[in-house]
Amino acid sequence: MRTVTAIDGPRSIAMLRASVADREEPEELRTLAANLLAQHPHLEAARVALLRQLEQPDESLKWPIAIALSSSPHGAAALLDAMEEGSISPDLLQNSAVDVLLRSSTFAEASEIERRIRALKGEHRAPGAPRSPGKPPSTAPLLKRPSAEMLQRIEKVATSYHKTSADSARGKKVFVKNCAGCHRIRGEGKEVGPQLDGIGQRGLSRILEEVLDPNLNVDPNFRVSLVLLASGRVVTGLRRSSQDQELILLDPQGEEFRIPEGDVEEISQLETSPMPANFSEIIPEKEFHDLMAFLLSQRQKPED
Repeated sequence: MRTVTAIDGPRSIAMLRASVADREEPEELRTLAANLLAQHPHLEAARVALLRQLEQPDESLKWPIAIALSSSPHGAAALLDAMEEGSISPDLLQNSAVDVLLRSSTFAEASEIERRIRALKGEHRAPGAPRSPGKPPSTAPLLKRPSAEMLQRIEKVATSYHKTSADSARGKKVFVKNCAGCHRIRGEGKEVGPQLDGIGQRGLSRILEEVLDPNLNVDPNFRVSLVLLASGRVVTGLRRSSQDQELILLDPQGEEFRIPEGDVEEISQLETSPMPANFSEIIPEKEFHDLMAFLLSQRQKPED
């Protein structure tokens, strides 16, 4: 695919689009084709192909395509235009990666992109109203239930899991490789996301719900903060505290960084999880099953 794209110019677009649209192709191959289209030298035609694919009722590749488009200024602009025109659902903004990539894009002024995203999400601020540091999280939020479509997906993955011989020892390696950068179990990993000690007590269905639908019930302490600076630049991170007139945040690698409070114009908190909504599609199915086996084996907390 990479070779044909490099040597065959615009004619490769039809091949790539056909690969993206073919649901019988492996997900990894379809995702690669989507990424190649997003980076294609014939930008306009390639973007049209991706946007048309997003208009199709195909959940399996919705997030990879949206993320691929959002990763470039031209793609981000085209995606936002399509959502405003109504040809593509603004529900894509519920994915934290898409939301953050669009807000940090450079195709327009940060304040203009922010205004358009707020409008699409139904968030409005009256002219002249004071800038707010963000809504305080509810102390006792009601847990939402997955949609009927998501429940069917959870059941399908659970059935697939029970038909395999998943291995928790292999699953630990999958956790270290893919999850420990954000989550910690028994002191191993980082605390960008919630600690997972004792997570096995929740059972397979609940774990799958949290992995497959991470934006459904997000712990307020682990929502990404979007910080608009006086310079117009936008930065994101997990807000930890304020100290010595500095705002302390964590980057995706769990490392602290600080911003002088005087440079901060506005802070808002995303309603979505920093965990990618397509996580189960990022790693191979066998490794995903092994990971579930490892998480299910974690039934006691260290202090127990």
